Amino acid sequence: MSILLELRTIYFTKSFPHDTMHMILQNITEQIYKLWSGTQEIDVREGMDFVLSKNILDEIGQRMRNSRPEILTALGQAPRNIFKHAKSFKAKEWQSWLYHYALTILQGRLPSKYLENFCQLS
Repeated sequence: MSILLELRTIYFTKSFPHDTMHMILQNITEQIYKLWSGTQEIDVREGMDFVLSKNILDEIGQRMRNSRPEILTALGQAPRNIFKHAKSFKAKEWQSWLYHYALTILQGRLPSKYLENFCQLS
């Protein structure tokens, strides 16, 4: 046990900021993508309508890659093809996926109940 636990003025759940990079970007966002791409092993007994087909994933990746010339460098790194490069995505790329690209690209490709849930996260 940490000696800090003995301090009455520190509340571990309230006294420290959330670690967005590790908790959200490199954990939740990446895990959700793995579920959608079918690369995360899960035990699901009923329909897996959230898993996107290889064709849809390839189309999403191509749309991201093709948008590179349209992205201003002031906004940061242009997107890479998520289908090919998701394993090497850094937190900044997961952040761009979460905040800028996913909702638009997934519209009409992912069932609305999952897209709405992801929208709440973003």
